[in-house]
Amino acid sequence: MEAEEIMRWLSGLSAPDRALAPLPERLGLACVAVTVADGGAITLRYTGQDRVTLFATDWVAGRLEDLQEVVGEGPGWDAHEGDEAVSAGLGDTTAWPTFVPAAWQELGSVWVCAAPIRAGGAQVGVLTLYWATSPQIEPDLVAIQFLADVVGAALYRSPEADLAKQVPWASRAGIHQATQVVAAQLAVPSEDALALLRAHAFTSGKALNAVAETVLTHELTFSPTRASSSEGA
Repeated sequence: MEAEEIMRWLSGLSAPDRALAPLPERLGLACVAVTVADGGAITLRYTGQDRVTLFATDWVAGRLEDLQEVVGEGPGWDAHEGDEAVSAGLGDTTAWPTFVPAAWQELGSVWVCAAPIRAGGAQVGVLTLYWATSPQIEPDLVAIQFLADVVGAALYRSPEADLAKQVPWASRAGIHQATQVVAAQLAVPSEDALALLRAHAFTSGKALNAVAETVLTHELTFSPTRASSSEGA
């Protein structure tokens, strides 16, 4: 598909006066359709504590994002750090020694492509696409980067706070609250508390937001005092 055709399609989907699904959902589904992918996700502030997935098409796309956040590596991280699109089949790469085995165990040999989302002269996030099986033709990274930049331009026109209110995937409140709880329990910085939550999510095989929920419902505590009293009970 030519660049002008992609622009016309995405411009129509992202028109603010269209009474359809939220903008991130429309953009995400459009990118999946354009690339004939099986799913995808749009994540902003990729490496920040306030990282937020605005939209994921399905459980697989959401789990790919969650695993990459938890282990701190993967195609999305490479796209973010290298500021260029990357693509690989999880069964064909030796990269990402922690992410690949974990993703393979849960999702199988998916093919993943990630591209940095740029807006206003800066990188603001990552567009991730996946194929359940290796595509017949390897994804065109130039075209996918163009798509990511168009997504950035579309999102840049909409106040981020309004976007966050529209989409359930944008909710990070539980993770933020759990991070503060763990930080208070252990008297450590919030960065360390979040790292502990991520480590627990990885070792338990749970989604990060699911681990956060167990902290907030007091099913899981990192407090040494609480742990000691529980062991002696």
